[in-house]
Amino acid sequence: TNADTIPGTREAVDANGDPLQVTLIAGASVTLTVSGRAVEQLAGRSFAELRFPAPPAAPGEERPASLTLLSLDPATQIWHAEGQATLDGDVYVARVRHFSEWSLGLAFDEEEACIRVDVPPEYLGQFVLRASYQQGYNGPVTARTWVPTQTINVIRHLKSFTSITLQILSLTDETQILEQTSVFTHNPSFGGFIGYPYISGIYGCNAWYTVPRILPRKQWLDRFTNTVEEAWDYYATLGHGPDLTLAQWKQQHGFTAADEAAAAAFYNPQEFGLGRRAVCHTTGSTAEDIQMACCVAKYGHVGGPEVEALEDTIHDTHVGDTVCMAWAPGPGGGDRFAQFLAFKPDGTLSPTTIFDTSGAKALPAVCGHCHGRTKSWADNGGDMGGSFVFFDVPAYRYAGWNAAWSRLAQEERLRQLNERVWRVHGGQGPHAAYIDELYHDGVDTPGATASKPGALPGWAAHPQAYVDVVRPNCRTCHIWQPPPFDFATIDPALGGLVRAYLCDGLMPNAMQPMLNVWNRLDPFAGDAITTAFQTAACFSQDEPPTVQILEPAAPLQIPVGGFMSLRLRAQANDAEDGPGCCTLTWRSNRDGILGYGDDLTTVLASPGAHQITVTARDRRYRVGTDSVTVTAFNAPPVPRIRFPVMDNDSLFKGVPYLLNGDAADQNLPLGLPCDALTWTSSQAGDPFPQTGCHPEATFATNGARVLTLRADDGVGGVAEVSRAINVPDPPLNAPPIVTLLSPIEGNSYAGNQAFLVRGSAVDPDMDSVIQWTLSARRVIGAGNPVVVDSGECAPGAQCRPSLNWTPLDGLGSRCGGYEAEMTLEATDDDGTSQTSVTFFVAFPPC
Repeated sequence: TNADTIPGTREAVDANGDPLQVTLIAGASVTLTVSGRAVEQLAGRSFAELRFPAPPAAPGEERPASLTLLSLDPATQIWHAEGQATLDGDVYVARVRHFSEWSLGLAFDEEEACIRVDVPPEYLGQFVLRASYQQGYNGPVTARTWVPTQTINVIRHLKSFTSITLQILSLTDETQILEQTSVFTHNPSFGGFIGYPYISGIYGCNAWYTVPRILPRKQWLDRFTNTVEEAWDYYATLGHGPDLTLAQWKQQHGFTAADEAAAAAFYNPQEFGLGRRAVCHTTGSTAEDIQMACCVAKYGHVGGPEVEALEDTIHDTHVGDTVCMAWAPGPGGGDRFAQFLAFKPDGTLSPTTIFDTSGAKALPAVCGHCHGRTKSWADNGGDMGGSFVFFDVPAYRYAGWNAAWSRLAQEERLRQLNERVWRVHGGQGPHAAYIDELYHDGVDTPGATASKPGALPGWAAHPQAYVDVVRPNCRTCHIWQPPPFDFATIDPALGGLVRAYLCDGLMPNAMQPMLNVWNRLDPFAGDAITTAFQTAACFSQDEPPTVQILEPAAPLQIPVGGFMSLRLRAQANDAEDGPGCCTLTWRSNRDGILGYGDDLTTVLASPGAHQITVTARDRRYRVGTDSVTVTAFNAPPVPRIRFPVMDNDSLFKGVPYLLNGDAADQNLPLGLPCDALTWTSSQAGDPFPQTGCHPEATFATNGARVLTLRADDGVGGVAEVSRAINVPDPPLNAPPIVTLLSPIEGNSYAGNQAFLVRGSAVDPDMDSVIQWTLSARRVIGAGNPVVVDSGECAPGAQCRPSLNWTPLDGLGSRCGGYEAEMTLEATDDDGTSQTSVTFFVAFPPC
């Protein structure tokens, strides 16, 4: 990639962790994935070679002979120096042994200025930011363009006292300028050092800009309205005077201490973007007799920090309004109906409530936006035909850092609340049907957990539009409306109306859903919906692209995963953008996303028939698709026992051994992972079953037995191999029997990190002192072995040498690493014996 798109904070440190002043001039993301598993470190002496195109030198200057090679720490987003990349013609070449984000750095001038740019969390990764300035009078314009992925961004290496133009651009069409401003850089930082939090001062940025929230409107929940006077009349109709308090209302409806203790706390990112704390009380249990009352307090503010809102919610601090609802008869008795009230933070009755930045809204009209309004409350004794709304458990977010308020801790409480809502609706109607979608085992089943439902059948052709846009931002409040306005299916006849409301910014009518739909700062995001409703796009008369799968051209059968890769090729065209127009995404209905682009090679990880679909999306979210069926069949793994080596080998009683096994699999290039291997013994009392490639086993009884290694690839392929062994007593009057349990033969260990060295020495006679020595050497060019440790064991004692050892301390370092040998030698009155293993000591390349 080029310097404009290099990730990270642009901070760098050297090998000692000290700040490193560099300009990042080129970068590359290097990953290796084998059968869906990421490989982070190369084994043995292997290395990968990175080649970066060398930037052109300034007129009259030469390119540096070498540049600093840096890797990105994904946790801190700080770059770490790991060596040098040397100039070779027109490229800089470096060798690496692990996979990461890599970059090249060049020392920079200490007299630099910077700008700090703050981005709201909901906008991260959702727009393009361009910073540009002119070099001198009528000089060339220097620009840097990137997609911000962090809330705090620092634009470095700017000239001091210079006007910088900042532009917010559409993510899908950089010709669309959504916002533009100028920021002056002022004086430079001191000594070239710029540190967190990059605020004004000698070590900070003296220019600061916050990306604004850009929304198509500023008024919310205004389709249904009434006056404050009408709100008081509504309360009077329900039998409530202005002096009613929250505590009195709860007492009237029978709330208990147990109800308060069973409160549910969550953050609702859908309708309101607020923390919510719900407390409910019910009497009765059937559709005919149930009465239900709930109070939901609000915390935080729309568009504000989610964690802060959740902290206030679980600790019940900084509470906002509380909205209460009852499903009960009116003051004169009769049928039950939904009744709404709002209370201020001090518990006094309020005719209004606040949900967003557009101010207070009067009840009960504001409640009708989501709870429904099918008749006039003034003509029906306070009944406006509202409904209880379900608790959308999978969509909410929880304070997982607090065990008492995690989703796991609240799952059953929320199920019980949903069961009550379901019974209020008599188990029928759209709200009850939605609850049924959440609970596959039935909401009335104790312990049942909620899961996120997929797209409704009516949205099968556009599942992403439903799951990502309609369900979280439209369906909750439209569900009470009659078809087709309930959005249960796509009705093209509704397309013109949907397009008008969406494209003109009239819908969604609540602030948080509008933030969700428009959070990309992208004028074309809504076209996921206009596409589904077969209407013109919001900002163009764009035609959808066409796409055709070229390979495989017909249904195909291949082995699953591993060595049998699948090539996928497609060709897209678009009336507006031409051939090669589009972003192509490949998906399997079994494995999910397979990759991106018009030509890629992948593998199928699960057996069975896969419907492979390629989706072409143009700049304005119009999509076209094509599909082909590929069937992947699975071959069983081939397990191998490497130790014991042969049938009828003898493993002595009471001596610890390190078994050795693996499993090849034609579907997995690197074979099965060790956790897919299970060892068992035919002899009861042996220390089995065990899992892994190198389990340790000590046999406590004599006799023959059969060891079996079972390999399970996790997708139906299972195979076993067995080895018959004998377990005799150790021979008397013989030297000690020695085994090395760690390091493991052939494994790789980091040279600058300690690992556990373990061994065993057994005296068959149990009557001699055992003197032991652990030594290590390099296999090539090592000189004499280095003593790692030594000691002695008393007669009859268990002799298990063990210590933490760092190869660097005894054997030194070498660019790229080296092969080493560890030896355990033991001596008693009957003689000396020893055993050795070879292993690889890994160091970074130089």
